[in-house]
Amino acid sequence: MYSFILGTYMVEIGIDRSYSFYKANKHRNETLNKPFLMPLWYPFDKNKYYSWAFCYEVAMVFVTALYTSSVYAFINSIIIFARAQVKILQHSFSNFDNYAVKIKRENSDDIILVTLKAFVMKHHKLINWLDELDNSLNVLLLLEYSITSVTLAAITIQIYAGRDSLYQGLYLTLIFLQLLILAWNADEIKEQSSNLADALYSSNWYEQTQKVKVFIHIMMVRCQKPLTLSIGPFGAMTANAALSRAKLAYSYVSLMSGNNKP
Repeated sequence: MYSFILGTYMVEIGIDRSYSFYKANKHRNETLNKPFLMPLWYPFDKNKYYSWAFCYEVAMVFVTALYTSSVYAFINSIIIFARAQVKILQHSFSNFDNYAVKIKRENSDDIILVTLKAFVMKHHKLINWLDELDNSLNVLLLLEYSITSVTLAAITIQIYAGRDSLYQGLYLTLIFLQLLILAWNADEIKEQSSNLADALYSSNWYEQTQKVKVFIHIMMVRCQKPLTLSIGPFGAMTANAALSRAKLAYSYVSLMSGNNKP
């Protein structure tokens, strides 16, 4: 919704500029460069066929908003699904004795061990799946992280120069929110996977036999390593990684302001 609202505002600015241009130059016959929404190349004279070019740019604004929103929703949905699987595994670990079906009292320990081993297999499958997901997304996350960094710096320059400050400020907020939501969801995988050991500790492990306790201890040691999605060679994608981009933009503005002081 934010993307479409921003796109609508961009089109409104373009229409206002176009109306002001025609109002100021309606009695002039010389060829002038007409205002456009974005710098694009056309295989025809865009000033001569201004209406067609302008309508194409309006369509491109909303198509871009739809495409961007869909891609971000798709990637975030995958990451949220992974986080949900970790949460389900947490519940399984903390309530493993309730999942174990105790048919006979003398066989209850064996059944608990079988149940725990089944949860361990689910944990390993989740680890392998997240490794494959990380291998698939790490380059995309690196590109997103890098392009967003450059975009934030470029928009900061525009705002500092006083060019369309309101629109640039809204666009800056959109870009930062996209990165922050993506980083937040990726960070939740790391945080929730780190809580798997706590989930085991919060269970009724102290009521189990020594064999079960040793097995749970091994599981807790394995759960100490959190699951993460990486930004290429720059480490894990976390909320702090997104916040560092905002700090970078703020530092850049502070530096520019300091250099212009007499």
